[in-house]
Amino acid sequence: MLSCLMLLMAGLGIMANRPLTGFAAVSVRVQLPENVRATGQSVTMRVYELDRRVQQKSNWHALQQQVAEKPPMAINQYVRQNHLKALAAVSGQAEVKFGGRFGRAYLLVQDTKLQPFVSQSWVQPLMLKVTDQMETLDAKGTSIAERPYFYKYGTKTNGATHPLAGAQFVLTQQVAGQLLYLTKNGGWSSIRSESSIQRFTSDKEGLVRYDGPTLSPGNYEFREVDAPKGYEISQAAEHVNVHIPANGKIQVQGTALESLVAGRVPKIVTTQRSLRVYNPQQLATGNSETDDKSVNGGTNNGQAIVSTHDKDKTARSSKRKPPFWLPQTNEERTTFAVVGGLIILAATGLLRHYRHTYTSKKER
Repeated sequence: MLSCLMLLMAGLGIMANRPLTGFAAVSVRVQLPENVRATGQSVTMRVYELDRRVQQKSNWHALQQQVAEKPPMAINQYVRQNHLKALAAVSGQAEVKFGGRFGRAYLLVQDTKLQPFVSQSWVQPLMLKVTDQMETLDAKGTSIAERPYFYKYGTKTNGATHPLAGAQFVLTQQVAGQLLYLTKNGGWSSIRSESSIQRFTSDKEGLVRYDGPTLSPGNYEFREVDAPKGYEISQAAEHVNVHIPANGKIQVQGTALESLVAGRVPKIVTTQRSLRVYNPQQLATGNSETDDKSVNGGTNNGQAIVSTHDKDKTARSSKRKPPFWLPQTNEERTTFAVVGGLIILAATGLLRHYRHTYTSKKER
């Protein structure tokens, strides 16, 4: 009996020391992108284990692509929304590696320390499944940068909104109580000169993007100075707040901006309403639809610029009354009646005068 018990315990010991295939650690190696390896700097990736429901989705490859395209802020939001916890942080200059569990899925996300106006390499988020025969995986890379931007939209009289091209802005800052304008040569001036002040114009998607020199940490304002034809400059468009931190995310209108990816604003940002600045459409005096098309998508490709000074002058001239000697619409009939009466009286007087003169000559 004792010998049987000893044999049983020995057998259990052998089984305990034998690795279970389902939970055996598999070495996962990920080669970093060429643009990252070229810098010679070490990159840190956080490793998250995904829920089984995620890895069992039928659209796994589509999910991989979707996650890979997420910029820094969006992928961090994805991690929070799915309550993922980092299992490890792995670093390397050419590759990173970790021990994964067979049959499980993982997400690798690069740690970043963002700094405004500094471009840096970015390893795109990598979602993978661990198999029993893992080959070295190749991560894809790009670049990210922090720069200010926002969107210009128009609000039509019927309430519909759309991207507004051709709106022009200047960048300002307050220094010792004095308003300064960014100039074309990268300096600052208290004199608003049309020839020297740098302007930023909204494109056909309504995007207003700052491509000027590096800005020191502090607060700035974009101010709209020229509105597209048919639209008025709103009060909000004259005070678009920008905050530049020493480190971290740039904020516009109190909203943290997503990083530019490969020099472009990520598509995910286009639906973010907090980054939209609206201009109301002027009340139509003619064919407003034709005017709007000439600015957005017309022959000028949405880049037609109309000075607010000219607009105000046109508005004032349209409100001017015609000269006093020209009859207005409501007075036309009365005026013509008076003039016609005067003509008849004059003709009658002349006729009487001629008759009297003829009669006198005949009597002689």
